[in-house]
Parts: sequence; structure tokens; C-alpha cells
Amino acid sequence: MKLSGAIVGRFVRKPDPHIRGVLIYGDDPALVAARRDQLCQSILGDDSPELRLARLDAATARKDKAALFDALRETAFFGGRRLVLVDSATDGLAATFAEALDESTEEDAFLLVTAGSLPARSKLRAAFESPAYAAAAPCYSDAASTEDVSEALLEFGLKLADSDAEGALRAQRADLDYGAYRQLLAKLSIYKLGDPSSLTVKDIADCAPSPDDPESHDIAAAALSGQVQHTAQALSRIQSNAAAGGALLIALSWQMKRLYGLVSAVESGTPRDAAFKSLRPPVFGESRTRLSRQLDRWSLASLESAMRQVHEAQLSSRAAGGGQPDAAIGRALLRIAMMASRS
Repeated sequence: MKLSGAIVGRFVRKPDPHIRGVLIYGDDPALVAARRDQLCQSILGDDSPELRLARLDAATARKDKAALFDALRETAFFGGRRLVLVDSATDGLAATFAEALDESTEEDAFLLVTAGSLPARSKLRAAFESPAYAAAAPCYSDAASTEDVSEALLEFGLKLADSDAEGALRAQRADLDYGAYRQLLAKLSIYKLGDPSSLTVKDIADCAPSPDDPESHDIAAAALSGQVQHTAQALSRIQSNAAAGGALLIALSWQMKRLYGLVSAVESGTPRDAAFKSLRPPVFGESRTRLSRQLDRWSLASLESAMRQVHEAQLSSRAAGGGQPDAAIGRALLRIAMMASRS
């Protein structure tokens, strides 16, 4: 079964009891992680969830099929349904998952698999889309539905003043990954604390870090280019500016999203020049040269790993009250720079 649009949000909150396995995939790792966590919560609940959760890495599942089958058939010591989680799966595991789902029953553990962006002909997608007892849920950064926006506003206690404000918020969602978007909503909720009026276009503009902040973009580009020393020196210059963390996340999120699309196109067989020509806005001169060097340093798998680190940094920063950028955000940038420098 293939899920789409607002159905994905409803499903992860209240999954069909007859579904035995779900694949969550897409080009926005933060959104994939959020949907994964929501579905884990729905399946496991609050009663000792870790005791009923089994994590298998994709490499183990690929090399040892029996480990996956055994994990699905184990029973929880204290009762309740179990869940087996496999992150970062690829098409190489499609046949294994298809066989596991075919042989499982509703009494076995729930199988939850995550993956990055997958093409329409992906074997992994087919393994979950074809059976009636499984489902595939796409999570793409440009597919935020009206329901998604309404639920997020309700969660943060916010209301929109008019359609212009809704358009402004949707525009921010299109430019940001899921983690940065939720950080903006958290900032708006603080901004409107004690103010019962609805969000206006101006409110949203006041809270959204400028995507054109040149220093933030320079630091993000240096990190993605593997310039560890440059990144560290730049972070040192702005460490006293607590507001810089949000701008850095916006810049990094935007650049990684653009680079992800470029890497995905090239790895799918699109000629390099054609992939660059498809970029909007287009890039020229030194910007193109720098982006080309980044393309040489990153694969889809490594970039997805880096994007997950950014998401974790966003969560840590929000939990700490959005502290100075030399904390969680700075560490994430330096790790990304070191990842790029080794490739």
C-alpha cells in the first residue's frame, strides 16, 4: 500500500492494525526521522518502549537474514507488541524484507524501515507498496500538506491571521528542512508568548533567519567543502552571537538541500552539466566551482548521514534554549567539515 500526503501524518499517529511493516523514505532525513519516531510511539506507547524495540543496522540485516527473522519472531518479556527498526536501507534489502513480511503474522513484531530518496522503480518501495499488509510512506521536503501545517500550528499553540500568513509559512517550509521548520515554529511560539493575536506575515518574517546571511552561508559552504580550519575559525568569530545559531542552521539546511538534489541527480545518471543547469536559482562562477567541489566529496549516503547530524543538533539546540552556535550546532558543522575533508 502506498501512502501519500496528509494520509502519512494520520497513519503514523494511528496505524492500521492489519499492517505488519512500513517503509518511511524521502529526501528530508529530519522529516523521515520525525515520522519514524511518531510511528514508534504509536506502536510501542509509553510502557517500557525500549524493552520492546530491536534495532538492526542495514549491514547486519543484509549479511544475516536470520537475525532479522529471529528479531521479528521474538516475544516481549512483559508482553505488548514489539518493533524491529532498520534505518538507512537500500534496494539490496528489498527481497529480504519482502520475504520477512510474507512469512510474518500480526502477532510478530512490527517491521519499520527507513531509507533516503528512492526512485519510482525502487525494489525496496515495491516490497512495501505491493502487499496489502505493508505500506510505504514518502516524506519529501516539498510535500507539506494543509493538514501538516494545521497540526504543527496546533501543537505550538499558533494561529494564522490570513491566507498571506499561510503563504509566508509555506514558503518558509519550502526553503527549510523539517527540523529547521520546527525550530522556526518554536521561535514563533516564544515570540507570541502572552500575545493572543494571530500570526501575521510580519511576525513570520521577524522570526525567520535571513536565508541570504552571507557569513552564515560562507561557514556552511566551508563545512560542506571540507575546510575544517576555516569552519573552526569562522565559528570562533561568531561564538558570542547567540542569534547566529538559527541563521547557520537555515544556511546549512538550504545548502544541503540543494547539494542533495544535485548528488541525487548525478548518481541517478543525469549528466553533470545538465544537473547544474537544472538548479534554481542557477549558480555561476566561484559559486558553481565550489558546489562542483562539494559534489566530488559527497555521496547520497554520506550526505544523508550529515543531514541526520544536523537534525540532532537542531533538537539539542532547541532543548538547550538555542544557545551559542559553538555548542551543538558548531559541533555538527565541524563534524560535517571533517566528513567532507576525508572524502
